[in-house]
Amino acid sequence: AQGRPAPNNAQRPAAKPLKPVPEQARKAADRATLAKTRTEQPKRPYRGGNYTLYFILAAVVVGIVLAVLSNTVLFKCGTIEVSGATRYSADEIIAGSGVKTGDNLLHIDEKKAAESVMNTFAFVDNVQVKKYYPTKIVIEITEAVKWFALVQDGKTNVISRGERVLGELPADGLVVLKGFEAQSLEVGARLSSAVEAKNKVAEEIFNAAEKVGLEKMTEIDITDRFSIKITVDGRIVLNIGSSNQLESKLRVAQALIEKEIGEDERVSVLLTNPEKVAVESIQPERKPTSSSSDKQTSDNSSGNSSDLAENTSSQPQE
Repeated sequence: AQGRPAPNNAQRPAAKPLKPVPEQARKAADRATLAKTRTEQPKRPYRGGNYTLYFILAAVVVGIVLAVLSNTVLFKCGTIEVSGATRYSADEIIAGSGVKTGDNLLHIDEKKAAESVMNTFAFVDNVQVKKYYPTKIVIEITEAVKWFALVQDGKTNVISRGERVLGELPADGLVVLKGFEAQSLEVGARLSSAVEAKNKVAEEIFNAAEKVGLEKMTEIDITDRFSIKITVDGRIVLNIGSSNQLESKLRVAQALIEKEIGEDERVSVLLTNPEKVAVESIQPERKPTSSSSDKQTSDNSSGNSSDLAENTSSQPQE
């Protein structure tokens, strides 16, 4: 019994009781272990560039498909409407434009279609062709309205407000324009003078007269653009010189007509300088009357009779 070694349990000292670990320390240890595990895992390679390429290719394909559909299936003209036309029918206007149902709106040239209508129809002052996607076209017409009568080469042609030649039409009540020197009087042509400075003179006179309230203009003579004459009511001639200070000159003329010139008076007004105005009466041309002609014929007859009597008395009696 004395030779046996003592048991291990007897040799080891008694273990100390474990202290409880605080909750915060335990959580900190867990976080450290988790972080170590993450850092030890291999990283996945970044593949974002491949997705970008896929998106670009998809966008290109979609664009090609849309382009093909737009030029073949989509935006086909299904309706053509015409507004503002009374002199010409809608079918005539549509035919003149060259636009047809079934045409692709993307391929229709609005400006070219409008010019085609203008060149086809003389009594049209303005045309607008509008697209309404996906399938509609509207053609808006402004028809010609008589503006003034142009006298040239012994002919009287009516001009529209869009400055188009409408031909030799009734011009009752229209202001007569003389001395314009139009380059072409073909029906449907745009009015243009051989003297470029005369192109806008008539329009300027009409606009100024409207502003100052000058009415009853009957004739405008721009044969000499530095000595323009405007006739009002067929009896008052306004000598305005050039078109400078046009509105001031016509305002003075309007005041004279309202306050100083009688209703039946025939006068010529010098307005080259609106601050120095001269008014001169116009004497009507005198024509020989039938009574004066008869009196002259009677006097001649009497003279002839007297001469005949004298000749007779001078002859010797038989």
